Amino acid sequence: MEFLNGYFDREFYLQVLTGIIVVPAGLGVAVLYTSLFDEKATDRVLWHLFWAGVIHSLIMLVAFSSEAVSSFLYNYIPLTEKGQGFVEMRIRSPGLTSGGGDILSGLHAVLVVVGFYMVLRSWRCLTMVQKIMACSGFYLLVASMALAARTGYVVTVLLIPVLFVVLKWCTQERFSFPYLLKGFTVFLFLGVFTFLSF
Repeated sequence: MEFLNGYFDREFYLQVLTGIIVVPAGLGVAVLYTSLFDEKATDRVLWHLFWAGVIHSLIMLVAFSSEAVSSFLYNYIPLTEKGQGFVEMRIRSPGLTSGGGDILSGLHAVLVVVGFYMVLRSWRCLTMVQKIMACSGFYLLVASMALAARTGYVVTVLLIPVLFVVLKWCTQERFSFPYLLKGFTVFLFLGVFTFLSF
């Protein structure tokens, strides 16, 4: 109706177009991973999503702390009015998105939970270097939620108990209660430490 009345909201139509493109793109990624990794495709997708979030968190932190990097980055990334306000006032970092905010923070929270699930599943198989890298990745993701919005912390608090229930009673692995308790205690310590450091 707005379009028929002569009002063209470019941001809205870009979001609709992006949403339409995401579905076939996601199917293409699923087919590609299945053909490359067979039965390990799901594990690889989840690990790659986690590490993509960690890299994006690093970009957010660097862009927030360096005006030179920020001005270079946002010469190429179009910002919404909200994103422009965040960058100019230097209160938040939209990273590689156009606006950042609560949606970005929520996405990073989901990636934290995905990474935590993968670490719990493969902790005994990881080398010490991989364990340190995963813990550093958690730190960066939780820190980046503070630079996007605080919504991510709420999402994490809501999703972690769900993950606990799923891992204890709904998965084939049937993790033991003491193992899950240790993992969640470490995760809670890391989350609170990161939150307080920002």
